[in-house]
Amino acid sequence: MLNDHDSNDAIRHRNLERIGRALPLPPSADADRQARWQNAGLTPGAVHPGRGVWNMKRYTRTALATTGIAAALAAAVWFGLGPANIVSAATVFESFRSALAQSLSIHIDGIQFEQASIEGDIIVDRSGEPGAETRYAEVHVLLAADNPQWNDLDAVLAICQSPSEAWQYGRGSGGMYSGVGQVAMTEYLVRGQSWRDFARQPLDHFGSMPSELGFGSEESSVTYRFTREQRIVVEQLLRFLLDLTNAETAGQVIANVQDSAGDVRVERIEKDSYVLHASRFTQLGDLAFVKRTAPDVGDLVRQAVYTFGYDPTSKRILSTQFAPPTELYETGVAISRDTAEFPLDTPEALVPFLRERAVTVEADQSNKDEWVIRVTGYPFATDSSGLEWLGDYLTALRDSLTLTIEYDAAASAVRRAEFRGIGPSDGRVTLDLGPVILDPQRLRSESWVTPQTKIIGR
Repeated sequence: MLNDHDSNDAIRHRNLERIGRALPLPPSADADRQARWQNAGLTPGAVHPGRGVWNMKRYTRTALATTGIAAALAAAVWFGLGPANIVSAATVFESFRSALAQSLSIHIDGIQFEQASIEGDIIVDRSGEPGAETRYAEVHVLLAADNPQWNDLDAVLAICQSPSEAWQYGRGSGGMYSGVGQVAMTEYLVRGQSWRDFARQPLDHFGSMPSELGFGSEESSVTYRFTREQRIVVEQLLRFLLDLTNAETAGQVIANVQDSAGDVRVERIEKDSYVLHASRFTQLGDLAFVKRTAPDVGDLVRQAVYTFGYDPTSKRILSTQFAPPTELYETGVAISRDTAEFPLDTPEALVPFLRERAVTVEADQSNKDEWVIRVTGYPFATDSSGLEWLGDYLTALRDSLTLTIEYDAAASAVRRAEFRGIGPSDGRVTLDLGPVILDPQRLRSESWVTPQTKIIGR
């Protein structure tokens, strides 16, 4: 027997009723007809007259049409201004890449280490003729004194390349004791310095500044530190940002950022305003957020040369010079040059003591007031604490670093982006894309020069 009852009829009919209530009848319909239509009900289980299996094909076409009307009404209720545009993460990243071809200003703020804090600006003005852009960077490394009786040191590296001139200024390649509690930093100005060289090794001219500076007087002493591992973080961050400002490298940098992000989502803020959120990065530029295992550096230690001047009368070391192989620096493992076990109180035993332990020992005792002793391969203890610090810092960065990109869908443009969570102090790097304002005073090398500045070049 044919069953002419469709179990879904009641649901479909209720949908039609809701549509009828939402769509008013023409004004010509009298009030009685409107009330009957909008208040009509269907008894559960009942079948609309004339509805059988022979009419299902025609009914299905009607149901599909009315379902579309219902969906449109629902969209009008939920979205108000109409259906939302779908903006993909790929669209935002591509717009970000395109925006980097414009002028842009990058601000670094709040990056904090134990005794060093970093801030700075990188500005590229492309408003002039093609190929005649102005580039300016200024990076400050504030070295805090470990003794509050002494002044902090504001090390700075500034570089400018414009159509009219190119120069680089540095302050902090060393320091000079200038009185109790006071240290003055050495400074220089190099004319004609290449921006390309700076982009390749941003902190190259900080390299001559020791990782640790110490000064003292009879009353007090002070130490300043900007360690190798801290420099690695800062230099790699600067190189990453400088690659973003380079048309030849920006596209690949953005692709790497996109691939490195473990979590990416796009949030709609207003009608045409979106924000991309990216986090859980595996790396940033050349900084991979992983821990490194300290390698075996025994062979390198055996190549290290330690030369010192020894006064057999006062029984103390007067001067030292240490020359480890270059490869040792690249490993991240340091040599702890502790001479506490040297028998300095017995001059006759000093040289034999060293020869029993080192690979070679050369002792020049011709000057009775200062022996010059050259020791190769003394088994000094190694120190991997810096490498461990770097590993802990980078793995923490993996958890804290986030990127937000503000996207204007109407203009198909990115105007602003920000990296946050750089270090425990929530340091950040902000990129403003579009026209920039460059203070002409900052571009003049003369504004940096003081009577103590060493000027190189013309």
